[in-house]
Amino acid sequence: MQPQHASIRQCLSQGWTAFGKNANVAIPASLLYTGLNAVAMCIPVFNLLYLVYGVFPLLGGYVSLFLNITRGRPHIGWLFTGWLESRDRWNRAGWHLVACTLGRGFILAIAFLPLVVVAALLRTGPASTSIEVIAVVAFPVLWGLSVVRWAFTFHVMADQDISGKEAMKVSALMTKGVRPHILAVLLVARGVALAGVLALGVGVLVTVPLAECVISASYLSLRDEGESTPQSGLPL
Repeated sequence: MQPQHASIRQCLSQGWTAFGKNANVAIPASLLYTGLNAVAMCIPVFNLLYLVYGVFPLLGGYVSLFLNITRGRPHIGWLFTGWLESRDRWNRAGWHLVACTLGRGFILAIAFLPLVVVAALLRTGPASTSIEVIAVVAFPVLWGLSVVRWAFTFHVMADQDISGKEAMKVSALMTKGVRPHILAVLLVARGVALAGVLALGVGVLVTVPLAECVISASYLSLRDEGESTPQSGLPL
């Protein structure tokens, strides 16, 4: 049985409700997360150490925070759970996820190589332009569809005490059959976050944490569907 994921409108509505009830935690936590990342990346030498050892534990805490905010359990202390609990687990998961994502991109680039060669041989003309347009549009779409299966890896890790590799498998199973829809939800959520820039940057105080609540609501809708249909194979 394929999962019936909540619509984009439902995810936006659930995310907005969660954000509205917990804005007093979501906004300061988002600012703190952004500030900690900015400060860490501005310090010479330390920024390299932070990039290797600190980015993913803090991101894990950030995901845990908004997952719990969306569940109605807001507490800014969730932001630091990645540091306080199993930093190595988050680091291994993060770098493995990066490697798999880049690997998919590399394989897809090789698949697109014949198109690039044909366009180079044609050099100019409508046919060459059409091939270039197809490649430019199709590559990111196909790459996104191939890696969106792992979109909820950190949410699964925040939800269950399992390794990154196992969480990637769970995320892939959860999103099976609805990956185009999940990609659309993620793009809309990120679009909401970027929309805050239109208000001279001030809007990001609302749109960034709101986007995280929307993504968490999307995960929870799949998680709830998996729990209500054990035959789907999701761990209960």
